[in-house]
Parts: sequence; C-alpha cells; structure tokens
Amino acid sequence: MFKAIPPFEGTWNVIEATLPDGSFGYSGAITIQHQDTTFALEWDISAGRYVGLGLHLDGHLYVSCGEQYAGLGLALYELQKDGWVSVRWCTAAMQGSTGTGSFLTPWHGSFVGQHRIAQHLPNGRLYGEWDLSIEKSDRIYELTWMKGEVVHYTGLGCETSNGIVAGWYPDLNQLAVLDYEFDPGDWQHLKAVWALGGNPGLGTEKLQRH
Repeated sequence: MFKAIPPFEGTWNVIEATLPDGSFGYSGAITIQHQDTTFALEWDISAGRYVGLGLHLDGHLYVSCGEQYAGLGLALYELQKDGWVSVRWCTAAMQGSTGTGSFLTPWHGSFVGQHRIAQHLPNGRLYGEWDLSIEKSDRIYELTWMKGEVVHYTGLGCETSNGIVAGWYPDLNQLAVLDYEFDPGDWQHLKAVWALGGNPGLGTEKLQRH
C-alpha cells in the first residue's frame, strides 16, 4: 500500500542540538525541499553552513550532510524478506533522481563484514561495482568502498528499521548522517539522532516548524 511522505518540507528552527559528546551543538535554521524522489537540505546555523541529501523510508528522513554537495552521497541498504539486500542511493549530480542496486554476495546474517555491491543509475545503466567493507563501533557503522586495492569512498552510517543508512564524503570528519522523524501525531516538530565522522557517540537535534 502506498504511504504518503510526511511533510518534511519547510523551514525549521533548531530549538535544541547536542554534539556526539553531549555538549551544546548549535542554533539556527534548516530548510528542507522535496526534489523528485529525494530531499535537499540546507543548514544555516551558528556552527556554519552545510548542505544535505535525504531519502525517505518508513516515516523517517535519512540524510547525508557535508560542507558542500561535491562528493556527498547517500545510500539505503535494506534487507528484504527473501534474504537479499537492495540499494537505493543518490548524489547531488543526480538532481533529485534515485539510483538502485543490490548486494551481489549472499546475505550472511550481518551487515558487518565484506560485501560485493552493484549500483545502477536512474536509467538502469550499471554505474559500478565495489567491494564494501562494513565495521561497527557501538551504534555507528564505518564503511569503505573499494575497487581492487583502491579506496574510492569512506563513510559512516546508522541502523534503520531493516538495514543501514550510509553517507560518504571526501572529508570524513565533516560528514554527518542524520535520522529525522516526527513526534507522534505532531507535524510541527522534528527530532533527529546523528553521527559525525571521527566521533563515537550520537548527537541529537530538535526542530520546530518556522
């Protein structure tokens, strides 16, 4: 059954934000725009200006955030009922469209470990295949995409209801991956937990519609 996308679009004021170490994070505003099958985000906050890419899944908006769009990417790895892992991914260059893909190696019961993945462009053409290494530290996943011995991307991720959301960016210490959801029955407030490259814990964010 089709599920309507929650009303993430709009301008949101940051009413509370903590860094992964629990200290005060920032104040300011965030703008969320729906673009075809993805979302575009802009942070204008006391910590600086940032941009993000978002994908919707099961009432959540999963976001990859960096200082600029160049090199920023986002993927959702979802374990399906028949035991295979599907891939949904986007970059800014795809202009709101979403690519697909899958894990080529058999599911071995955990996302942690070594995998072979294929990603396809929105038109169905093969974009590439990678060897994907996934490690986990507490609640944060660390990912490395390689071809042969060459590292193409590094990123981090968090758990979703049935898989992982993963982001990548050239400067891992400037990459954040966020999980937004509404308070139950309240379209005026958003809350998020988020991971930041180089930090073991999770930050938080609470937003109120402007």
